[in-house]
Amino acid sequence: MKKGFTLIELLVVIAVLAIILLIVVPTVTNILQTSKQKSYDNQVDLIIKATEKYFTENILAFDWDLEDSYAVTLKELGEKGVIKLPIKDPLNGGNFLDTFCIMATKESNGNITYNTNDKCIISVTPQITKGWNHTIFLKKNGNLWASGANYNGHIGDGTTEQRITPVPITLPDVKLIATGNHHNLALTIDGSLYAWGENVYGQLGDGTTTQRNAPVLISLSNVKAVAAGSVHTIALKDDKTVWAWGYNDSGQLGIGSTTNKKTPVQVPSLSNIKYITARSSYNAALTETGDLYTWGYNSYGQLGDGTKTQRNEPIQVIALSNVKAIVFGGYHTLALTTTGDLYTWGYNNRGQLGIGTADYSDYLTPNLILSNIKDIAAGEYFSLALKNDGTVLAWGYNNYGALGDGTGIQRNTPVPVLNLSNIKSISANNYHSAAIEENGTIWAWGENGNGQLGDGTTINRNTPVKIELP
Repeated sequence: MKKGFTLIELLVVIAVLAIILLIVVPTVTNILQTSKQKSYDNQVDLIIKATEKYFTENILAFDWDLEDSYAVTLKELGEKGVIKLPIKDPLNGGNFLDTFCIMATKESNGNITYNTNDKCIISVTPQITKGWNHTIFLKKNGNLWASGANYNGHIGDGTTEQRITPVPITLPDVKLIATGNHHNLALTIDGSLYAWGENVYGQLGDGTTTQRNAPVLISLSNVKAVAAGSVHTIALKDDKTVWAWGYNDSGQLGIGSTTNKKTPVQVPSLSNIKYITARSSYNAALTETGDLYTWGYNSYGQLGDGTKTQRNEPIQVIALSNVKAIVFGGYHTLALTTTGDLYTWGYNNRGQLGIGTADYSDYLTPNLILSNIKDIAAGEYFSLALKNDGTVLAWGYNNYGALGDGTGIQRNTPVPVLNLSNIKSISANNYHSAAIEENGTIWAWGENGNGQLGDGTTINRNTPVKIELP
């Protein structure tokens, strides 16, 4: 009886198997590539139809080569949701006449639809950010308005005049804003970054220390998010790296030194980042897996690493995981987890931690305060939390009415902000606060000596007042 293969038979078997692999693997690969190409071609076809519909309805002749722009169009639509494209008219000497927009919208069923318009009308999430004594409003149409003090040009209207009612900033198509003490950042839909206001330490990032009374373009492309401390700035790029510039006395740039930078430099130890935030002289970043890193000034334990040691480079806060958002107050910190739990730590001189006391102690590690929370904000010595039911809680320092509870009484535990419901987002800085309803209505309260609330007065408000934007 034959007990095994001869060498020749074994070689034949190996050869047959090799032939099978040569046939099967390319076939499977081709099937996968064909499926991927089909999906890609479907997307391109939708873009072509939307584009042709636009030109047909507007009776325009065009010879713009869509073929050369498929890849970049799809890539940018995936990243930004909207892209501007040029209109080239061969009947006018081939000159570029104008631009139109292709916008990608993901439907509830997961399908993507494309639409066009010639005015590049966009729709963004309304936002309010607050500086030390001014406020920036981002409207749904991507336009900016501002009110408050303006001695450093931080209103952005080209002047240094105080504005007690909101005035427009000439910068269209904005999708995200950030404010420092007296400087501001705006990110447009195409990933461009603009800055204006105070620039003593190079916090604008334009390579100078020149004050800018109107927005200037910063040489940092493909920006996804931006945040500002008192006199420094950090940005998150599409490649999930973090960049920083400005004042660096406490290591807040995260580059391992205390050298100031007038242009963006990469924070070398951070990667795979999805979220950033900043305040005063410290910052935080979240990874895609929910890990929390902090760095900078830490004399009150606000970094949450269990020490009061200044950190010139990011360090992981191991006491928390699954973090969704983090905000800094003057010297205290709030962190929100993916399950809606709110933790606080740091300085507690005014009850801003919400733990029932105001003992001037420094709490070096996170304390669980509330559950069922969906958004958080913090002022200098007070805190805000937006509940899942659309109401807002506040606690801490209240001399200017920043808690919105109708009094000036300090609160060491959370109390409701009066007359607010169906709230979508909240913001705060220094001693003033704001909220946006689901329907877009804006409310503001707290300190108003420079007109930063935007209600047309300089009267402090201890309950929310409605703010009207043109």
